[in-house]
Amino acid sequence: MTEIETLKKRIAELEDENLRLKAGAGMTFLAGSVVRTDTKTSNMTVAGIEEMVLLISRDNSLSYVNGPMGKLLGMTDRKSVLGRPLAEWDRLPGAEGTLLSLVNMAREGDGALTVEPPLNHFPVERLPDPAAARPAGPIFLRITAFRTGDKVQISIQETTRLKWLEKTFSRYLPKKIIEQLQFVSDDEVMRPQRANVTMLFADLRGFTAISERISPEDVSRIVSSFLGEMVAVINEMDGTVDKFVGDEIVAMFGAPQKQPDHAVRALIAATRMMERHTRWMATQTAKGEPAPQAGIGIATGDVVIGNIGTEDRSDFTAIGHAVNLASRLCGSAPGGMIYTVPETYAAASAAMKLYLGPIPLPKIGFDPVGDLTFKNVSKPVKVLSVRVG
Repeated sequence: MTEIETLKKRIAELEDENLRLKAGAGMTFLAGSVVRTDTKTSNMTVAGIEEMVLLISRDNSLSYVNGPMGKLLGMTDRKSVLGRPLAEWDRLPGAEGTLLSLVNMAREGDGALTVEPPLNHFPVERLPDPAAARPAGPIFLRITAFRTGDKVQISIQETTRLKWLEKTFSRYLPKKIIEQLQFVSDDEVMRPQRANVTMLFADLRGFTAISERISPEDVSRIVSSFLGEMVAVINEMDGTVDKFVGDEIVAMFGAPQKQPDHAVRALIAATRMMERHTRWMATQTAKGEPAPQAGIGIATGDVVIGNIGTEDRSDFTAIGHAVNLASRLCGSAPGGMIYTVPETYAAASAAMKLYLGPIPLPKIGFDPVGDLTFKNVSKPVKVLSVRVG
């Protein structure tokens, strides 16, 4: 290669680099927020949310625009813009230049690119459903770009409500449940309400005394290991993790996502938690570490649920008799036992045919324990123990 050819090649490289830098200029406000997946098509879009779609030709001109996308970009006649440069319409308020940047980045690698910027003062009238209820704050748009043949497809979805749900419930619920909640009415999610639920409490027996004999690091590790096993089962049964109190875990079934079979799910979860805890104890014993037993309490009834607390700190939780009763049942249950009440038995029996859970319905038995008296409960409570088989 001659010196002139080498110089021309270097000039071409610099020009390419300059184009990439210009394309990225509009992405500076999104630093660190671009996600690339290793799939050829987008798996970052959310099922059930209307998609706004653009198809971009190799020369960065528009080759297809669907109706919702035309509205979002402020096009009065989307057919007349076909063949025009994308740059002419890359003016989303608060995200100017983002579309072209994603297109250029998508062409440089495989898979799908997704970014989800918060857009302050975005004109709501340009969204697919401008009248939809939204939490206060910025509008969120999930923008995804991926190659399809010699073109790049851009899909945009409004995820404002989903982002609020993720922020509110990510500590309590698995992602699949959060995505389902965006289609539930505001009255069922955003506002405090009365609901019929089944509460579940589980904790380790005698662990307070054990914790006084071992190091703080061992206390933290053992409790975290136990709670991790319990959370896995609650998530499996689509329950809601309410809170952790030391080595105790509190969960609810039937809220915020309504579940007509919530009592059945809670009982199944309790039996599977005991099965899993038995294996956990065996592992602990094999390692020569403390392996305390666990007790579980379950109660069904009407409670008040919602974000409860102060402006600075609030939690999604439940308040009511069933919460207190489940806690007392848990405290009274001997190690390896599950205690419940006739209300839960009746609710589960009525809902057996409604059960839509992720695992086959096991055979669950109930044995009478007797009438027990609990603190802050006015009358003796008829208690049942729960078993499989």
